[in-house]
Amino acid sequence: MTRLKYALSALLFVFSATAFGEEGYDEWTCREGEMLKGVGLQCISCGVQQYYSDKGQSDVVPSSKWLTLLAVSARQFRELPKISTSNGYGSQETDAMKKVIIAQIQAYGFCTKYISKDTLQLTGGKNYRDLSDPDWKIITPFIKFDHEKSAVNDIAKRFGFKDSTILGFGTDALTNMRDFIDDSHLNNFTVTSKRTNFKNKLNAALSNGYNISGEKIDKKEIIGSGDKDQGLTRCLEEVRQRLNSRDFSNDNVELCGAMAKSCKMDSSFCGGSTNSSRSNNQEYRPSSTSKQLGPPPGTSNRSGGVK
Repeated sequence: MTRLKYALSALLFVFSATAFGEEGYDEWTCREGEMLKGVGLQCISCGVQQYYSDKGQSDVVPSSKWLTLLAVSARQFRELPKISTSNGYGSQETDAMKKVIIAQIQAYGFCTKYISKDTLQLTGGKNYRDLSDPDWKIITPFIKFDHEKSAVNDIAKRFGFKDSTILGFGTDALTNMRDFIDDSHLNNFTVTSKRTNFKNKLNAALSNGYNISGEKIDKKEIIGSGDKDQGLTRCLEEVRQRLNSRDFSNDNVELCGAMAKSCKMDSSFCGGSTNSSRSNNQEYRPSSTSKQLGPPPGTSNRSGGVK
């Protein structure tokens, strides 16, 4: 009986090691699919995941939708070169976009939950998916700068920004998106100054119009109402909570360095020392598999509209 127990234990061990090995699990595995890789953003997500995994938070996966929002904004509001015909992944052209996104995450953070009602019905929010295949088909051309100019306002609405134009009057969604995300005018500001400015934007966007004393305050109407917010409200609430946490009480040089290293970029733009707890000889590598992975064994998968 004892021999049978040991034999079964050994067989279970071999099976587990083989199964997890096929999934690409080892000490740490980046959990993302091919869609982010196709637009050059997977390395940023992997860098964030690695940084938090080193801190014992292996279930932190930044929202793909948040990353694409920053990417589309960088393409629309910055003077960046167009992506080459090879789709620009790892190219000099896309590195300029990545640098903008990495710096913004360093200063403003990210959310993990940013899913619309329609996408939730399609994906169930499983495996951290907050973008469906139809979402990707619409968003990808804007990241690759291969789209009709007249459709730009529609993509801003798809990200949840409010369009209040009537007969050509009012503020369109693209303007609200630009006012909220674009920080090109703050290039010479410190991370702390940028973050303070962004917190003010967050508070104005999420305010109910009154302070805790019941006094009326300015509220910036930039988010679509009801389901038209496409999950933006929940995402920004999480971003604000993260910015007020201890994780964002400094310049986050190491977080920036982890993303830059994952993207094989010079991290000098991060400022300060970018040494992380992981050995400099170990790369932040994505899974060898192409399918989207859930959390490593022993961690719980989040439910609902999560990414």
